[in-house]
Amino acid sequence: MATSPTLSVGVIDGDADAMTVTFLGRPVQSPTAPDFTLVAIPDTQHYVDDAARAPTFTAQTQWIVGNRAGLNIAFVSHLGDIVEHIDAVPEEWTRANASLSVLESNAMKWGLAPGNHDMSSAGVAANYDLTFPVSRFSGYPWYGGYLGGSAEDPINRENKNNYELFSVGGLDFIVIHLEYDMPDYAVAWADRILRQYPNRRAIVATHLFLNASGVRPATVLNRSNGTPAETVWQQIIRTNCNVFLVLNGHYPGEANRTDLNACGQPVYFVKEQWVRERYERERGRGEGHGNGRGDKHGNKGKHGKD
Repeated sequence: MATSPTLSVGVIDGDADAMTVTFLGRPVQSPTAPDFTLVAIPDTQHYVDDAARAPTFTAQTQWIVGNRAGLNIAFVSHLGDIVEHIDAVPEEWTRANASLSVLESNAMKWGLAPGNHDMSSAGVAANYDLTFPVSRFSGYPWYGGYLGGSAEDPINRENKNNYELFSVGGLDFIVIHLEYDMPDYAVAWADRILRQYPNRRAIVATHLFLNASGVRPATVLNRSNGTPAETVWQQIIRTNCNVFLVLNGHYPGEANRTDLNACGQPVYFVKEQWVRERYERERGRGEGHGNGRGDKHGNKGKHGKD
């Protein structure tokens, strides 16, 4: 039916009296889309840097798979600091790979980006590149691409900056993963990708963004070409009105805030990182998972424990 249909009726009265015809109707309600879950895994470095604690990471990914149907888990994002010692201890990457492969072997949609314990301040991440290369993801239909995969890209960062596409509850989403400290080339690339998909609800996932006080820092950690979180907010998140959620780890504890973008719509920032506190308090014996629940509109997030 057209959105503005024309209704007509023919009525005959035997006495030729004037008549009034009234049309009565009611709007058709669309089916309510189900809630879904987005899982965020922050800072697993103190699981994989010790063989005794490594099973905790695997328990997390097994929990995700086991609760996939019950929580309608649509996507899993690792927020960086996958390992502790960058490229110095290959066994850490072996353990991390074993844990994350649980997602892969169970056909979960997932993505990740390197943190400051996965990559040097010079941007070198040899074991990240070996363990999580583009070729590992490129065969999946939900993998969108990476910085270096287009002729427009000025640099090839392999899978350090990537994006994924998923749909749930009749809604279309894009998740953009950015390497830590978000170098200028990564920010420009993310802006282009966001403009390429204006009709998808966008999530930005990176290692550092909101700090423990709920503030977007005006300085970077240690990258000479990095971009502060406040600058990224002003340059590409506030101005690309399809971005509704930003996720990060790194800073201990949890924090969140909400700001309005240039279109007057809310953008939710959620930070969580419990591994450091648990490591210091319990010497790594803590267990848990990180998750964000999205409602049927895909426009809000709630943070859980690490």
